[in-house]
Amino acid sequence: MANESTIRNFRKYYLKSLAANPDLANSTDGAIPAKKRGKPLLFGEYDKQIVEYVRRFRCHGAKVNRIIVMGSARGILMRKAPQLLFEQCGSKKITKSWAKSLLRRIEFVKRKGTRRPKGIWVTRMQWDANFITWYT
Repeated sequence: MANESTIRNFRKYYLKSLAANPDLANSTDGAIPAKKRGKPLLFGEYDKQIVEYVRRFRCHGAKVNRIIVMGSARGILMRKAPQLLFEQCGSKKITKSWAKSLLRRIEFVKRKGTRRPKGIWVTRMQWDANFITWYT
């Protein structure tokens, strides 16, 4: 059985939603849109760019750990939005715990970085040509 205060909060939220959208009363399921959960991302729109860069890095067979994530984030933010960083008199700090949290959020697990990825057998010349096209 739910607490009485929980039921009151549900009712209050339902009445507020009903006042904002009268069509909600006529809907068959009576569903109320869910609220956003959790804390907002630390770096907002730049977080997606950091995640995409780290995923691309791992996709090419590189070892990805929290130090790599911290360096990547610092590089991207220094280039795109240095005013956010603590070193540039901003309010956001890139910490070890933030990097571990990002790795957990994108579901990266520890793995040994000394082994060559399976299925990638390229020569040095092919690697150099691919590197130029990937990062230019």
